[in-house]
Amino acid sequence: MNVNLTIIGQIITFIIFLLFFLKYVWPPIYKNLNERTQKISEGIKSADLANKEFYNVKKTINKILNKTIKESNKIIINANLKSNLIITEGREIAFIENKRILKNAKILIYNEIVHVKQVLRNHISEIIIMCTDQILQSASDYKSHSKIINKFLLFF
Repeated sequence: MNVNLTIIGQIITFIIFLLFFLKYVWPPIYKNLNERTQKISEGIKSADLANKEFYNVKKTINKILNKTIKESNKIIINANLKSNLIITEGREIAFIENKRILKNAKILIYNEIVHVKQVLRNHISEIIIMCTDQILQSASDYKSHSKIINKFLLFF
């Protein structure tokens, strides 16, 4: 066996193997590689689009959130103002009602004082009349008059 002939045989075998590989094995591998490259490229594009959409949605959400926070702060401020107004109005109404109640109470007290004075006048008048009647009916000495007056003074 000749070394040259062996090398030529190996070269021919390698060329046949290469032709066979290029004709039957390489096209499916190449096709799969191209499909994989295309899928990766589409995945990257879709990830970029999703990332852009995410940032757009995030911006929109932040705008809506800031707007909502501002509106809620306005609502809280308005609620505080209204509650302060209601409290102030309630105090004013209570103050007016307090004055009215005090005025009515003073009128009632005054009327009661007038009534009590009248009752006392009537009662004292009756006592004085009774005392005078007994003095007139009894003896006319000073001691007996003093006893009768002291007896009636004990009622007071």
